Amino acid sequence: MDEKTEVFNLVKSNFLGRMSHEMRTPLNAIIGMTTLARSAADEEKRKYCLSKIEEASNHLLGMIDNMLDLSKLEQGKFEIYNDEVELKYMLQMTASTVKFTLKEKHISYDYEIDPDIPDIIITDEYQLSHIILNLLYSAIKNTPPQGTINTKISKTIQEKTGKKILNIKVHNSGPGLNIDQQKDLLGIFEQADESTEKLHSGTGVGLAIVKGIIEFMGGSISIESVPKQGATLFVELPYDVQKTGEAEEKDEADASKTDTAVAQEATEDDDGQIFKGLNLLVVEDVELNREIVISILEDTGLNIDSAENGVQAVEMYKKDPAKYNLILMDIHMPEMDGYEATKQIRAMEKELMEKGEVKKRLPIIAMTANVFRSDIEKCLEVGMDSHLGKPIDFEQVLIELQKYLL
Repeated sequence: MDEKTEVFNLVKSNFLGRMSHEMRTPLNAIIGMTTLARSAADEEKRKYCLSKIEEASNHLLGMIDNMLDLSKLEQGKFEIYNDEVELKYMLQMTASTVKFTLKEKHISYDYEIDPDIPDIIITDEYQLSHIILNLLYSAIKNTPPQGTINTKISKTIQEKTGKKILNIKVHNSGPGLNIDQQKDLLGIFEQADESTEKLHSGTGVGLAIVKGIIEFMGGSISIESVPKQGATLFVELPYDVQKTGEAEEKDEADASKTDTAVAQEATEDDDGQIFKGLNLLVVEDVELNREIVISILEDTGLNIDSAENGVQAVEMYKKDPAKYNLILMDIHMPEMDGYEATKQIRAMEKELMEKGEVKKRLPIIAMTANVFRSDIEKCLEVGMDSHLGKPIDFEQVLIELQKYLL
């Protein structure tokens, strides 16, 4: 074994050891807080435990996503896609994701977008969201209680190439980093400073992976910081805009939804049950997962039926094709998976629409732990309309339901 291989193996061993520690930390919090919640007599104590469980779960999920991205980067399987991205909505969603962590540390957060940036830009939606989220988590780690974080997004045009560049700046009011810490922060197997591990908690891979993604997308990332004066992460990322014809088509599509407000008024009750009277079919083979979805939607006014596999879902549709307003469809199920079930439902739907017995396309949304881009595309190819990744985010579920039901 040559010296280079020995060094790499040592670094990799140290990295895996740190990963084991870092993954056990949120798991310990989840297990411990679950135990405390069971025995807590005080409601406020239970709420506190649940908030900690949610925070630790999100942290663990983020680590898993980072590891998957690192694996794809190392294997050369990383792909970039061109999506229509609503930047303001994306920032709202990332802020929502970290809101509990911000609240826990009493950190104030605000963001702003240059008004000259179009409402819709063309870039990889998942990766842009991933980048911004990791920038925020890094800022949170390095910001003390009562501190502040600010995100600003502006645009520039490269003089030589004419490329449109998205400038993302995330500033935190933390203690700042010295030159060596700044270099280490973007190294895959390093943390900023072992002596400040409590402040700069984490595996040290989040920003390193983000750096790889950004460079793969043709962009760059840098850090500016002065000790005791905070730190700022700068990202420059190429993006594109819709062609004039495409933008006009989108405007026409949006204009065709003029009945949305009327539909909302018709379905929204005084008690806030915005989907009152509408019917939902949840197709999921795991009983606990069905229970979770039904429970989080019980106050929305939806009438919810469930099926344990694709065979049951197809039979329920065949029995009453006009009954359901939307289907949430799991993918991996016994007897018949979600792909085949969707194909069969679409085939029946097409035949019924040709006969005039069905007037409207039934929205089918994938609800699955398969979250790679290839998985999402396969869902769309078989006739699904959208995709929700597991673990299910309640706010994202509501957004999807509003999109297709109102």
